Amino acid sequence: MRAGARASMPVLLGVFPFGLITGVAMAAGGIPPLEAILMSFIVFAGASQLAATQLLGAAAPVAVLLLTCFSSSTCAS
Repeated sequence: MRAGARASMPVLLGVFPFGLITGVAMAAGGIPPLEAILMSFIVFAGASQLAATQLLGAAAPVAVLLLTCFSSSTCAS
């Protein structure tokens, strides 16, 4: 278990700041904590998650939200 924790430390240097930024953005966008946690489990593309946060906060139509998230996650790969 200690070896696994030690091996994951370099990854946490990038994951922790992104999680902090995303959490602050979701809180600022008015997204409830439960929905923010669920979005983190469902959406695996970081750019899509931040785009969705902004669009949800602006009360954008669902079609715009889906198209933006789909296009940002396919362009990133």
